[in-house]
Amino acid sequence: MSDKDTVNIITGGKSKATAKFESGPRAYWLRHSSDEKKWVAVAAQTHDHTMRVAGVPAKTFYYEATPFVDAQVAVHSYYGLDDLTLINDVYNFEAEALGQKMIYGKDAMPTIDFRDPLIKKPADLLQLKTPDFKKDGRFPYQMEVFRQSIEIGCNKASFCGPFSLAVGIRSYPLLVRDMRKDPSFYNDLMTFLVDEVLFPYVKAIHDETGIAIMSGADAWAAFPNLSTELIEEYVLPWNLRLLQKGAEIGVYAATAGTADYFEERPEKFDADILKKCLELGVRSQCAPVVFMGMGRWQDYPLEPVLEFARELKEKQDKPVMVMAGINARVLRDGPVSEIIRYVKRMIDTFAPEFNLNIFLASIPADTPPAHVHAAVQATHYFGQLPYQFRDEASFKLQERESFAEFMSKIDSL
Repeated sequence: MSDKDTVNIITGGKSKATAKFESGPRAYWLRHSSDEKKWVAVAAQTHDHTMRVAGVPAKTFYYEATPFVDAQVAVHSYYGLDDLTLINDVYNFEAEALGQKMIYGKDAMPTIDFRDPLIKKPADLLQLKTPDFKKDGRFPYQMEVFRQSIEIGCNKASFCGPFSLAVGIRSYPLLVRDMRKDPSFYNDLMTFLVDEVLFPYVKAIHDETGIAIMSGADAWAAFPNLSTELIEEYVLPWNLRLLQKGAEIGVYAATAGTADYFEERPEKFDADILKKCLELGVRSQCAPVVFMGMGRWQDYPLEPVLEFARELKEKQDKPVMVMAGINARVLRDGPVSEIIRYVKRMIDTFAPEFNLNIFLASIPADTPPAHVHAAVQATHYFGQLPYQFRDEASFKLQERESFAEFMSKIDSL
């Protein structure tokens, strides 16, 4: 895997656009995304927030590819994000197509109904079969999203990580019980999901679009949902099985987010457990990416992450990427001064030694746009490359127009 592929794992990277757009958000994105960036890149997971800012109904946003892509491109452009991250309800597509009962809200994304798991007893697994990726569930919508993403230079697809998919159709309590009480059934379930669902899906995406870099989302396999021992024994092998099967057809299908350190009580922070989580994350992706996802990084000490990244760098000749997440609640609740301080702390800690990306992790729908603008502007200011320390007092936040005002003049920008 090349160094460029390492960067593409999370951000999705950029490919040569296969279509030109004369006006509108896509034309704006293509014009400005090609500009050379001399700062730490900032990306974001924005689905429900994009829907709210752009004013697109959920029934359209999560079912029609063109409005979804247009809205995402417009909102990414408005914030000045550096990478296009076309993530939607990534945990739901495979489960929904298999027959899992869903909850369809008027103002939110489709959600798995965990009260009514598809597999209530082991025998239910025998009734499942590989979905038809051309017609089952919302696969046609998702495939079209992937196709359109290539037209605007985003050469990446997504899927649900194996363990998170198992949770989706079995439920977390029953699946953990299976691990401990019925490992044979757990093995049968994971074999089916990897060999008969996820790998065929990865292959179908590749065959349909040519995309060769895919990222699996795996929030359910976070710590402390699972201990590091359980992750290593029951989750990691299936991530690697899918990665290997993808490699056999020329696809890098890595599961990201596995072993994300997500301890909610800062007083219980454990540096040794954190380092083990980071190690499992690197192993899951087979790439030197230090992933700091949805945890309370505003409260945790960063020194153990820095030590781990330095040790990782010493063991290999590839650049190490640090993906630094900005906690969703801080981003939503602010204040702006705390967001700016948070971003600056990440940059001052990691940018001097590593390839750093800032990731605005799962922006809540009701986050004030001013908070996102603050995070992006702070990243671009304090993250100028090559890195040079900048005093916090020197940063001046630029007030931005509303989204509607931005859209009214986008073709002239």
